[in-house]
Amino acid sequence: IGYGGGRLLKAASSYFKKAIGVDIHQEHDKAREFIGKDNVELLTSSGRNIPYQSDCIDLVYSFIVFLHLQSLSAFASYISETYRVLRNGGVAQIYYGRHKDPNGFLEYPSEANSASLEIGDALIYTKCRAMGFSVIDTGTSYKNAPDGFNKTMGQQNYITLMKQPG
Repeated sequence: IGYGGGRLLKAASSYFKKAIGVDIHQEHDKAREFIGKDNVELLTSSGRNIPYQSDCIDLVYSFIVFLHLQSLSAFASYISETYRVLRNGGVAQIYYGRHKDPNGFLEYPSEANSASLEIGDALIYTKCRAMGFSVIDTGTSYKNAPDGFNKTMGQQNYITLMKQPG
């Protein structure tokens, strides 16, 4: 979710049979040229959905994007869509803006590329579990990783989720 210029999607295309990028922009040609692989599909989203069929994806990954969502409801929509498109046993790793209150959240207007949504860890765990996910890992992002791990925390935490076989 949120392939941008295609940097992470290019890496994924080297490891997966097919890599699918979903973003709100329509600059597919620029990203496709950068990626340079035939096993990549680029899709445009409303910013709340994943325009793909249900129960067919093995891994959903999003880095930085959820920090820029405009509302908690947009976050909930993407988590619901992630559950819908994942196969049973599929995994999602989502990075999100960290809020200091574990049960709180903060939505604030932002300019492009600045943070606009912070979510507390307990709140995100509760929402993800309510949608049917198991939480299999959590953690914190760090600045300058992997170029130079300096133990300085970034603005994001991550949650790794699994869609339980029904």
